[in-house]
Amino acid sequence: MNLAQRMETCLQAAKNARASLAKFRVASSVVVLLVLLLARPAASQVPPQILVQPQDQYACPLSDATFYVEADGSQPLSFDWFINGAETTNGVVSTTTNSSLTIAGVQPSDDGSEVHVLVSNPFGTNQSNSAFLHVPPAPFISQEPQDQIVPPGGTFSFHVAAGPGPLAYQWWFRGSPLANGLRVMGANTPDLIIANAQLSDAGYYRALVLNDCIVVDSLSARCDVGNPPVITNQPLNQTAPFQSPVQFSVGASGALFYQWYRNDVAIPGAINPSLTLPVIRRPQVGVYHVTLGNGAGLTSSSRVQLQIELTLGTAIIPRQEATDFIDSLTNAQRLFAPPPTVISHGVPLLFSTYGATAQAWETSRCGVPPSHSMWLLYYSPRAESTIVSTEGSDFSTVVGVYSWNGNTSDNPVQIACDVHSGYGGRSRLSFPALARTDYYVAVDGVGGASGTARLQVGEIIRKPQYNPTNGTFSFEMAGPYWYAVTLQSSTNLAPPAPPWQTVLTVPATNQDYVAGYTNTTAGADSQRFYRTGVDTNSLPP
Repeated sequence: MNLAQRMETCLQAAKNARASLAKFRVASSVVVLLVLLLARPAASQVPPQILVQPQDQYACPLSDATFYVEADGSQPLSFDWFINGAETTNGVVSTTTNSSLTIAGVQPSDDGSEVHVLVSNPFGTNQSNSAFLHVPPAPFISQEPQDQIVPPGGTFSFHVAAGPGPLAYQWWFRGSPLANGLRVMGANTPDLIIANAQLSDAGYYRALVLNDCIVVDSLSARCDVGNPPVITNQPLNQTAPFQSPVQFSVGASGALFYQWYRNDVAIPGAINPSLTLPVIRRPQVGVYHVTLGNGAGLTSSSRVQLQIELTLGTAIIPRQEATDFIDSLTNAQRLFAPPPTVISHGVPLLFSTYGATAQAWETSRCGVPPSHSMWLLYYSPRAESTIVSTEGSDFSTVVGVYSWNGNTSDNPVQIACDVHSGYGGRSRLSFPALARTDYYVAVDGVGGASGTARLQVGEIIRKPQYNPTNGTFSFEMAGPYWYAVTLQSSTNLAPPAPPWQTVLTVPATNQDYVAGYTNTTAGADSQRFYRTGVDTNSLPP
C-alpha cells in the first residue's frame, strides 16, 4: 500500500469514528430526555393542594355559619367535610376547585365545633387545617340595679352586673338612651352616675346589656328626688276587652303635678291623677307608670301592665295578665285565690314584653336563649290537639309550652316549642292537651327582641251563647287579622256534601278585630252547624 492509499484509509476511519460519535451523542440525549420525562409527573397527575384554608366562624344563635376552602390539583377534585370528626353532606356546595359548608340555624350547643375538609383526587388526599365555630352565649344579669332616693343637688348611681363578657352597656331613661355629659357619667358602663340631681331626674332607669348577638334588659330601678309626695294608692294592672274604656289612677298626698308614661315615654296631656283611655286597641298595650311631685321632690308609681283580650263585652276572667315572673305562678292552682295568671281558650291576648326579663333557671327554647320571657297559664277544657300561635305579634317570637307539677322547687318541663313556623315568621305549634289540665306558655323574643305580642290558644270561634227565651244563638270570632275569614253555616251535615252558606266575611285588615255573629232564628233550626274558612291568598292592603 503506497502512501496515498494509507492516507485515504486513515481519513475514512476518522469519518466513521465521527459518525459513530454523533450517533452516540443523539442516543445519549434521547436517554437523558427520557429520564427527565419519566422523573417528572404528567400535568394531569397533580395531587390536591389547598390554596385557601377554612377560617374560624362567629355566628349568632339561629343564624347560618359558612366555612370555605379553595384547592388546586388534577381533576376531578372531591371535598369531604367533617364536623367534630363526623362526615357530613348537609349544607355542602362544591365546584371544581371550591367548596363550602353551611351550618344552618346555629345553636348555642354548636359552640366550639371543629370543622375540617378532605380534598381528594386519584393522585392523593390533603386534609385542611381545623376551623372552629364560635357561638356567643346570651348575657345573664346577675345583679339588678336598685331603687334610689336622693336629695336635690345630690349624686345617685345605679349598678348592673352581667356576664359572660365581653359585653356592651347602655343606660336608658324615659324611653331614650342616656349620653355622658356634665352631670351624667358611665352611660355606657355597668355603673351609671348622675351628679347634681334635679327633679327632672326622677323616674325609672334600666340598663341594656348586649354582646354581638343578644340584647337583654335589666329590671327598671326607680329614682326619687327630694322629699316627694307619698303615694297612698298605686295604679293597678288592667286587662280589658277590645275597644273598651280603661282608667289608671294613683292616690297621693302632697302632689302638685303629675305625668303619665307608657313604656317610659311621656304621654302628651296626661297630667292628672287619673289616666283615661276611652277606646283601647293595640297601640295602648304596654307598661304604664306616673311620676308625681311637688316643689320639694318627685316620685314614681309602680309599673303596671295594660293588656287587651280580643273579645267583646265583659272580660271573661278578672285579673288576666301575662307576667314576667314565674314566681307569681307558684300559686296558680285553679282552686286557689287570687285568680291565676291565665289565657282563656280561644281568646287572643295582646300584651307587651317591654321591660320583661328572663329568670336564671330558664333555658333555651328551640335554640333561642331566653331574654324577655312572659309567662301565662292555660287551662285546657278538653283533650285535643291544641294550637298555640303568636302570629300577629309585632316582633320575632319564640314560644314554648310547659307542664308543671306545682312544686315550687321544680321547674316547668317543656312539651313543645317553635320559632318561625307561623305567618310572618312568627311562632305556631300544636301540642296534645289533656282535658282539664294546666299548661304554661312562655313567649319570648328572638335575638333579644321585645314588643307587643298577640297570643292565641285554641280555635277562633268562642263564647257561644244560646237564649232559649227568644231562640237566638251567638258567638264571636277573633280571627287571624292578616287573612280574610269567612263564617259558613249549614242545617244538615249528612251526606252528600252539606250546603255550606257564607253568612259573614271579615276582610283582611291591618287592624285587630273581634267579629260577633247572632242567629236570631236558631230556635227554629233543628240542626245548625258552623265553620270558619281562611283565605290564605288574601293579605292586608
